[in-house]
Amino acid sequence: MESRSILPPFCVMVLLGLAAGCGGSGNDTDDDDDGATSGPEATPTPLTQPAITFGEWQLSATEPGVIEIGYTLTGYRGLTLDLTATYSRDGMTFFDATPFGDVALQGQEAAPDGAAYTYPWATLVDLGFIDGDVWFRLQGQGDGHDVGPETIKVTVSNLQYDKPCVVAVDPPVQTDGQIPITYHLLDQAGDLCDVSVAIRVAEGGSDNPATASATDPGDPLSDVSVPPEGVTRRFVWDSETDIGQHDMDVILTVTATDENNTESAGVTFTVKNDPTPDPGEIIFTEIMFRPGVYGYPYLELFNTTNHKLELRSVHLSSKTAAVIISDTSLQVDPGGFFVISQTSTPENEAWTDLVLPSFYMHLYTDELELWIGDASDKTTIDKAHYDVTDESGPVVDYGQSIGLLPQYMTAGANDSLSAWCAETVPISTFPEGYEDHGTPGAPTACTAESTPAPTPAPTPTPAAP
Repeated sequence: MESRSILPPFCVMVLLGLAAGCGGSGNDTDDDDDGATSGPEATPTPLTQPAITFGEWQLSATEPGVIEIGYTLTGYRGLTLDLTATYSRDGMTFFDATPFGDVALQGQEAAPDGAAYTYPWATLVDLGFIDGDVWFRLQGQGDGHDVGPETIKVTVSNLQYDKPCVVAVDPPVQTDGQIPITYHLLDQAGDLCDVSVAIRVAEGGSDNPATASATDPGDPLSDVSVPPEGVTRRFVWDSETDIGQHDMDVILTVTATDENNTESAGVTFTVKNDPTPDPGEIIFTEIMFRPGVYGYPYLELFNTTNHKLELRSVHLSSKTAAVIISDTSLQVDPGGFFVISQTSTPENEAWTDLVLPSFYMHLYTDELELWIGDASDKTTIDKAHYDVTDESGPVVDYGQSIGLLPQYMTAGANDSLSAWCAETVPISTFPEGYEDHGTPGAPTACTAESTPAPTPAPTPTPAAP
């Protein structure tokens, strides 16, 4: 007969209790899990870690001394970063990098697939005129993250912008004789520059060095200190040496050179060195028509130009006489006086430049004229008249000349009698007690106050017909 093993009822109860105890332990674990589940207040795990990545860099195509540096910001959506840009020459010590224009590095948005940006770095401001490799760095913070620093090496080529620049050459105010030329230099690096001035005929030909005036050459041309804000200089050109006594169009060029570059600028103008006087270039400035006991008539001419003028073939006439001043070369210096006397005497030889015995002037009223050409087709250089009976003019006694007031030293202005005054300075060469009064060969000494008369309005110099 087969035998079986049967558990007593007590043992069955023990096993069931053990099983129930194991099941209760599992229920406690479920309760703990419910308390640890993530809720809306928990911090999510970022899907993308923030990063800065440099891209391409290049020189700006439009702005000198600016390098455009590309970079990408990678990060989860909604992340914004505040960045700082720095640079270093040695890769160790960094300084703030200056942006070109209005560039904001604050609050830049990142993107999971990268957001692209460009930083225009003003290298000319930060580094000046250098060529070579430098380091550029970006780093930042945002939403509790530190990003970077990331560094890239870039090549700066700023020497190309270091140019001594002839900013401008002013058109000359004076166009004959010793001609002052004003020019302006600018060098951002504050270098020393050497300057040269060249001249050529506008119709063609090559540049030749311009001759500086022997009496007043202007500012030195070598080792010129040129500050970044610029400097104005002056060169005086001896046009008579280079051009001669001619009228012609020329091109004057000023060139500045420092250790890196050369720049030039020029100006075109007409040089008027022809010695034949044009209208208004020689004027009457003093007339002695009522000399005293020891005196003789004389008149004074003045060269209003900056070059010599030729009196050969120039006619001088009054109402009663007309003469050619000279058949041979006879020149008046620039800005100089020229005195023509009717008679040569020991008293007037010191200040007389030419004696014309055949020329006469009336004691009371006359009209004087300088002209060139023929009587039927003449060009007037200047005219003047006097009349002791005209109340608009000065009151003149015997032995007293009339002089043109300094403010009316132009042809046209001297047509008015009120532009003249009665001279009161004794002519020292006359014996004591027999003094004539005048300033032959020198500027007028009398004034409008010493000669009561209406004040004339200056008139323009007459143009050549």
